[in-house]
Amino acid sequence: MSFSALIPRCFRLRLKLGFGNIALQGCHRTNDLELIDAARAVREGRAVSLNDKRFRIAPTPGRANLAAAYVANAITWRDGGDVAVLTPSRRGGFVDDVGTLVGAGPVGKQQNGPYHIEWESSDEQDCAALWGKLRLGESFALEEALAATSTNRGEPIIRALQEWIVRQRRTRGLQQLAAADVQRQLNRILSLRRRYAQRSQALFKAMTIQQAKNREFDHVIIVWPYTVPNGDERRRRLLYNAITRAKRSCLVLVQAQQMLKRPPFAVG
Repeated sequence: MSFSALIPRCFRLRLKLGFGNIALQGCHRTNDLELIDAARAVREGRAVSLNDKRFRIAPTPGRANLAAAYVANAITWRDGGDVAVLTPSRRGGFVDDVGTLVGAGPVGKQQNGPYHIEWESSDEQDCAALWGKLRLGESFALEEALAATSTNRGEPIIRALQEWIVRQRRTRGLQQLAAADVQRQLNRILSLRRRYAQRSQALFKAMTIQQAKNREFDHVIIVWPYTVPNGDERRRRLLYNAITRAKRSCLVLVQAQQMLKRPPFAVG
């Protein structure tokens, strides 16, 4: 029996995206038809419904306090389950301001909250922090790297890096290492950790859409700011990926009303 036969509720889309036909398998995380239809409309470049029961879009005209009220209400009324606040971009600070307001105290007419929303760090941030602990230069002897990693061996990521360094000496006979090579390996280890390791158990999380790849959440709140990356197709991909993280509900908060008149929300 094929794998697809084991998932009868998923839909298959074959889209022409300018670089050949690609079969998209989705949505594996939900059997809710509103969420499936919304994701399909975004991916096909069709206008999406704004006011379904489990998929909704709301403009928050440049106001972080209004967006915060929507977030707090959605968390309060969610009927259990975890919540992920996703965004295509943190540039400009809008989504960070929303999270801060939700955590600071009750917000909006309903005075729901406060709720602590935990931001997940990026691989780049984690890599920079771990690299700073090693205190290595641009080029160094392999023995220096082993000494630095031994000092910080309590960190599982650094312990894995040390094992890699030992393999470089044993299998390649290296005695000198470049910072760029070690940092590249550190990024690989972090990427694997994010993909396979235990996730944060925080009930309310925030992260970029890219960080949410291959993950699922009961409820997803998407904060869509002015600073979304350029390109209609890229925006559709981002919104599609965000919607398909949700199992039970999805709320999209758009920073400006006029943004609803162009992709990825409407046909452009």
